[in-house]
Amino acid sequence: EPAFADGREPESPKADPMESLSPPEEGNQLDSSQDREISEPETAAPKALPASFSGIVDLVGEVSVTKQSILKADIRLIEFAPPRIVYEAVRPIAPGDLKQIADILRQETGESWILEEGSGTAQPSMDEQKQLADEAERQKILEMPMVKAAFDAFPDAELLETGGEPDHISDETSQPHQTRSSLA
Repeated sequence: EPAFADGREPESPKADPMESLSPPEEGNQLDSSQDREISEPETAAPKALPASFSGIVDLVGEVSVTKQSILKADIRLIEFAPPRIVYEAVRPIAPGDLKQIADILRQETGESWILEEGSGTAQPSMDEQKQLADEAERQKILEMPMVKAAFDAFPDAELLETGGEPDHISDETSQPHQTRSSLA
């Protein structure tokens, strides 16, 4: 006598427990990644050689901010001819740091890099360039007629640094000013 109202017989339990491990029916596929062998992680392909020293600084910064800061602050570039960099040091750079920078560049570009201290006409370091640009901007502001007039009217006044970023504006100053008519 059927066990279900529609006349179907209940299914009998499978006798062979290995049957439950048979491949899934079509349309009910398992993720094929479960069948893959475990292998070594793939290494990223080397990046192209940067076309500029600032590209080198950015590339090194992706791996080590500390080594990036050495390139920005302590290297005055004399010659950039990838994979060779000739520089004048702002202050002594530890040989271990130079080796680590060269290792990072080899890892990222696939090329063996040479960083050598040399002589010749050196550009200011990137940090020195930023300081020079900041000072030029300050002088430009001080030469503006309105600023000159303000300093003439208030001889003890000082030009304050703003940090160059508007992210330190308080909520009060970022809100539009209300007039009496808008308050009614």
